[in-house]
Amino acid sequence: MALASPDKWLGRAFRLAWFLHGNADVAREIVTRATLQLDVAAAAQGKRLYYQPTGAARSKVYMSQPHLLQRLVYAASETYEREREHEAAAKPLRQSDLLIYFIKHLVRITIKRNSFYVTLGLSRVLHNYTTGEAMEIYNLVVQDPERVHDDYYYRSRKSVLLKELKQRFAPFTETVHATRGEERFRARPDAGRLSELAQECLEWFTPWATPCSVPEQFDPLDEVLPQLHFTGRNPDEEHRIEVNRIHAILHPECFNRLTAANGYAPPDERLEIPLFSLAHDDDANAGPPRPPDASDEDLAYIKNSLGREEARRKAARCGVLRVLADGVEQAQLDATRTAQAGFAIDEGVEMIEVYGRDAEGELLLAAYLPDWNAQQQTAEMVLADGKKLSFAIQTRRDKFGFPECADVSVACRAIGFAPRLREFFTLPALWKPALAFGMLALLSTVAWFAWSSRQPAAGPIVKNAPTPTPEKVESRTPNPTATPETSKPKLEVSKPKSEIPDSRPTPAPSRPPVTPKPKTHSPNPAPESVPLTAQRDKPRPDKEAPRDEGPRPQNAEATRGVWDVKMLGLPLSEIKLLTVQAANAEPLGQEVITALNSRLSAAGPSFAPAPNLEAAEGALKISVRPTVNNGQIVVTVYLVNDKGRVVWPAQTIGSGRRYTGTPEAVAAQIVADLLKAKR
Repeated sequence: MALASPDKWLGRAFRLAWFLHGNADVAREIVTRATLQLDVAAAAQGKRLYYQPTGAARSKVYMSQPHLLQRLVYAASETYEREREHEAAAKPLRQSDLLIYFIKHLVRITIKRNSFYVTLGLSRVLHNYTTGEAMEIYNLVVQDPERVHDDYYYRSRKSVLLKELKQRFAPFTETVHATRGEERFRARPDAGRLSELAQECLEWFTPWATPCSVPEQFDPLDEVLPQLHFTGRNPDEEHRIEVNRIHAILHPECFNRLTAANGYAPPDERLEIPLFSLAHDDDANAGPPRPPDASDEDLAYIKNSLGREEARRKAARCGVLRVLADGVEQAQLDATRTAQAGFAIDEGVEMIEVYGRDAEGELLLAAYLPDWNAQQQTAEMVLADGKKLSFAIQTRRDKFGFPECADVSVACRAIGFAPRLREFFTLPALWKPALAFGMLALLSTVAWFAWSSRQPAAGPIVKNAPTPTPEKVESRTPNPTATPETSKPKLEVSKPKSEIPDSRPTPAPSRPPVTPKPKTHSPNPAPESVPLTAQRDKPRPDKEAPRDEGPRPQNAEATRGVWDVKMLGLPLSEIKLLTVQAANAEPLGQEVITALNSRLSAAGPSFAPAPNLEAAEGALKISVRPTVNNGQIVVTVYLVNDKGRVVWPAQTIGSGRRYTGTPEAVAAQIVADLLKAKR
């Protein structure tokens, strides 16, 4: 997290969360959740690639990381607020609890838009200023009369805020119609201590570390407030000014100065606190105690939680990604290939999140906070495994130009070599030598492994010989009758010159001719499908010509060649007793081992589990990892013989064959493929 003095801001976030709930454990969880979202959202908010202001209102709010953390605490708090409200029957709510939640939610839904909505919410919802008075207050805040909207705009935007508040506090509030049919929340006849609590809430919810830009006394007709006045044309340069305006509205002292400059009644007299039902009023005058500072133990807990989540994100391998808007799932993406999903969101959605899954469960990978003042928005994030996640948002507006909804497109694709190379050259200088050395070592290791795997370990070299002449065919085959196979290339064994037989015609050997064995017919005949046991340790004259010894085992080392058991170990055809060894034995690996041993026991005479390691004639090497689907695994497997040579699958160099499914299904398929290869 790129915060200057992170302990300071984590401690401040902890006190804010404690003020909301009065519980240290809940406060730690809220700060951890908000900081995780900050880690994946702060960069996206600053890396906007396209921004189109609408009309004359340059009102996008870019919040620094401390301010964004403060805003994310509001969002993370809502889950615990709703849990507390659902437990109201067992643990009754207080009026003070609901007032804190109400003001916090009003600040949350207005501050995510801009200073106009903050002014509207404070003056027309929490306080009972008229529409004309609210327009004059905003005129002072924005310091630009041309940007003050008409009264219809105020009324329509106020209805949007009321709708969101009613949805959030439907069981606890009710609305009434006041003068000229205006809809308002039913207010308490006597605020009492809750009036002081409301002022305390506004102080806590004022943007952190922002100055008071409104002087104690000034003439609004003749004086300009420079810290609230913006003269540029680039909307990105107005961010700091917008945060100052939000401070001027939320901070009780500054808001009191704005109303006094216009000659209006002070905020205390216009404050209207909603009357909350289903809540007790017996301790409303006590108010919440002052939040304590975060202890070293609290900060250590938060940092350790952040470290674990960061390690999970770095090790995560994307599978199926879930895309959520304000906690509601909208789409899923298969990140193993290029994928894209589109959906629509209602106006006011605060956060779009992307979740993956690892062995520990759900994992937040990316987040984006839409800007409802922008017409189009795009952003890109690079995930830990090299996938690039991109967002594209197109805002749709009604006939009056107000945001109505937005079309969202989320895409995931792999990054090519060129972008990764550009990222390497933008790394800090200290990292470049280390990464370069690591890449060189990796390439050297791969090259050595590939070279050594291509060399013959022992025995004769198998090569592809040209088509032999008829005379040579007659000298090698017991059947002089020509067949179509005589026109195909033959594989012969390369021997030293001293062992090459004389090519001149020689008399037939004195031994009786070898009678070819009758072929056994199977439902699916395949060439060389019947293995022949290799002759072990049989002496052979030095200059004896190579003899046809029947079909050879099909494997990577001795395809159509002479299988030397002393040098190469047992072929697949002679291996029966197997032991299963897993690179990660607990817990999924052990489950696959058990399933494989059960299948080997039922394989009949072809295979059986070895009683111990010394009796094993071969070893099934497996590597197991989970997938994003519950109950599904990925197993990589290969078989080595007593000499450590890979005899199955054919032509395997290190990787093995891969299977996906449940442990039982994977074990059944592995044994079936082994039996097929052995036959």
